[in-house]
Amino acid sequence: MEAEPLIDSDTDVPVLFNTDLEESTSEQQTVSGLALDCEEVEQLESDVSCSEGEPSSFASESDFGGEGESDDEFHPQKLPSRSTYHSKRADARPTAAPAVRSDGAPEEKKTVLPKVFVARDGTKWHRLPPGKAHEQRVKFKSPESKFPGTDNVVDPTAAFLLFLTPEMRSSIAEFTNTEGRRSLGDAWKDTDEIEILALIGCLLLAGAMRNTASSTSLLWHKMYGVKMLQASFSHSRFAQLNNYLRFDEKASGNERSETDPFAPIRALWEVFNQNLIRHYVPGPSLVIGEQLVPWRGRCPFLQCVPTKHEKYGILFSWICDVETGYPLKGVPCVKKSGYKAVTPLERSLAMELTEPYHDTGRQVAVNNSFLDLSIADCLLINGLSVIGMVHQNAPFLPKEFANKKYVCTKETLFGFQRQATLMTHNPGQVRNKILLSSEHSDSAINERDGKPEMLVAFNKTKCIVDSMAQAVHSISPKHKTQRWPLLVFFNMLGVASAAAHVIYREKFPQDAKSKAATRTLFQIALAEGLLCQQIERRLTQTNLSKDLRLTSQECVRYLEGSEPPPPTTATSGPSGCSRKRSAPILQVKTTKRRCSLCSWRLGRKTPYQCNNCGKFVCHEHMYKVCSSCVNITSLCCSDYPE
Repeated sequence: MEAEPLIDSDTDVPVLFNTDLEESTSEQQTVSGLALDCEEVEQLESDVSCSEGEPSSFASESDFGGEGESDDEFHPQKLPSRSTYHSKRADARPTAAPAVRSDGAPEEKKTVLPKVFVARDGTKWHRLPPGKAHEQRVKFKSPESKFPGTDNVVDPTAAFLLFLTPEMRSSIAEFTNTEGRRSLGDAWKDTDEIEILALIGCLLLAGAMRNTASSTSLLWHKMYGVKMLQASFSHSRFAQLNNYLRFDEKASGNERSETDPFAPIRALWEVFNQNLIRHYVPGPSLVIGEQLVPWRGRCPFLQCVPTKHEKYGILFSWICDVETGYPLKGVPCVKKSGYKAVTPLERSLAMELTEPYHDTGRQVAVNNSFLDLSIADCLLINGLSVIGMVHQNAPFLPKEFANKKYVCTKETLFGFQRQATLMTHNPGQVRNKILLSSEHSDSAINERDGKPEMLVAFNKTKCIVDSMAQAVHSISPKHKTQRWPLLVFFNMLGVASAAAHVIYREKFPQDAKSKAATRTLFQIALAEGLLCQQIERRLTQTNLSKDLRLTSQECVRYLEGSEPPPPTTATSGPSGCSRKRSAPILQVKTTKRRCSLCSWRLGRKTPYQCNNCGKFVCHEHMYKVCSSCVNITSLCCSDYPE
């Protein structure tokens, strides 16, 4: 049975409040026109006090059927029942009113931030920037010559040989001969520097033509092979050199491999790094990144990088110039380490890569695999500033920088120390972008795109190492092998080709081979220069077949860029005219065409073609001479009257 409402004796109006309570308490008791007891009022007050400081939003009278009615127009018959009130009261909890931005979208909730942020390890970051900039540091000085020791570079081959010195070539030939004699004995034919250069040229040419994935027997095929490779080596000699190619002494190398897994090619790699540093002076900005050489064979330091496309391979850490992408130094990762947190291995790699450029005032950009507050301090002591991404689980990172709820979309939060600046930017994606910089000391925002200056500076350094690695991988000289030192050597050749292309492009910007879009043409020209001496030397052999000799002569003429040689004497033919032409040596073609001198009605087809003018001629219009007179004959098929 429903309770009857109380009626005021003076005004004849139903009483909504308990007059024994205070006025402030009675105002909170007015819910749907019902008289509440003291216990219910206390319960509502406790609910309000338990809220997290959010503006309360109780249910109005309109929710219960009293919309548009004032207290003077109150109708007792519209009061809800007690059971209805209890069901409505459960939904009358205090909730936050959704805020709306000026553009109509719901505004994100903001949290009051402290003046000092404290990380898990106790590192403190101030929200306000310091009153002055960072302390005075070493300033970068522009070099007088950006390419020292490159005065003799006139073609792609000369630029490439800057990184493959004669000492390196002679050591490769020596160790290869030692291994060949040990395995084959007297059956081994010693190699030399010219043959080693030709072998490298064959590898680079096959890589430029994207033929590294195909079988080497197909490259030496009579119909589908590459003439330049066939003129340089026989297929058996090429395979033999690949099988016994060595870069270190095997006897002592096995002992050193116990302490250094990279020992079979360590000495050659160190000299290669010195050559890279010697012939290029980088600009004010450097970048450190990783290159994964795909490999699934047997290797003592094989790495698994899930973020890379190939997943498994040999990992190299590179430091490159930001302006040109020139590779300055590479260090192999010969020990397995984690990628979620910075370990002493990454710290030692960062210091080893930047060692040649200490105290030069340059800026080094790194990713979250290398960046840590301790690394930034070490590089700052050695005269280098750092900027890079920070992992969200870094111990020196406060929770306000890793959690998105503290930073609204398209907004930025800064944290400052005496020598470093921490920044988190919410781009509206899954995670915030967190940067650490020892170069910037303020919270400057780029006026052009509204992004922080730290983020704009870091974006200029992104993908530099990845672009270099992609350029090496796209026309890599590597082919199928089961020895990881040979794979490292193939990668070394690809990096040397990329570095030579940068130098040649900067020294000869007008040359067509120097453009970035013609990297393939540059490597083809480089391979041709390496093959030239070997092809000319092979022509002196007396046991070459006729077809192979003709192929070699054709390749030599192409490499020299000359047309068929002109005759040295002038003689008179049957017609009595004197002409200076080369001897009419006929070439036999597999296809037949009509004779160019016969009448069209005869329809004579012939496979013979004049080597001088290129016309097809039949037996009737041939001029036959002996081998002793071929050098003094000046007739051509065009001398015959039509």
